[in-house]
Amino acid sequence: MRVFFYRSLIVLIIALTGIGLYQMMNISNTYANEERIALLVSEFAPPMMDTADLRSYQEDLHGAGVSNPTLLIAKNNINEDIVGWIRLPDTRIDYPIVQGTDNNFYVYHDIQRQPSGAGTIFIDRRNNENFADFNTVIYGHNMLNGSKFADLENFSDAGYFYNNPTGSLFLIDTTYILEIFAYLRIKHDDRIIYGTKSDENFQEFIDYVRSVATNFRDVQLSGEDRFVTLSTCDNDFPNYRFVVLARLKNMDYN
Repeated sequence: MRVFFYRSLIVLIIALTGIGLYQMMNISNTYANEERIALLVSEFAPPMMDTADLRSYQEDLHGAGVSNPTLLIAKNNINEDIVGWIRLPDTRIDYPIVQGTDNNFYVYHDIQRQPSGAGTIFIDRRNNENFADFNTVIYGHNMLNGSKFADLENFSDAGYFYNNPTGSLFLIDTTYILEIFAYLRIKHDDRIIYGTKSDENFQEFIDYVRSVATNFRDVQLSGEDRFVTLSTCDNDFPNYRFVVLARLKNMDYN
């Protein structure tokens, strides 16, 4: 009986060791693929610049009647689902954005549509790809190596939040400044944040954000504004999400 017990214990240890090694290999492969993808898409990244230079860059494109050229090339050569590029200074968030036909595919696939645990940054399938909706939701994984949308959690720190007020959103035909005004921790099925699509609910939306936000920047908001919600998982509590809200600001061509 004792011999049987020890044999069973050895088999169990071997099995658990095998499972652990398999999981470690999967994680290693995921991160290696992320590095490969990052190198691939870096060729199509919009130029790095501050807000003033960004405005001049977009004004030149606007005057010439052309789109963001690198994104158009990426859309034509990498993946037709590419709709834009998001960049938040002082974070590792600097990625192309896609939109699939559902909200599941790009959770588990990279930008080349290959299986990947890291997924791809994508906008909600219910939103318009030109960000014309009242609130456009962008999803990304909270990766343990700090990639994808992991750095959204940085905005929980008040000092970091107030020192990093803007980002950039490049679309195929225009560019926006992202004016960051709130950081929240909410449930995964939050009715207001994930459900508000119309400016008819503007006041309810803003009042709710203000009431539950960990950090809130008091800016002048109106029902004519368009918002972007950046969402990632709370890895410690699967039913919760870290969320950063920003207002889209058009470039001035005057």
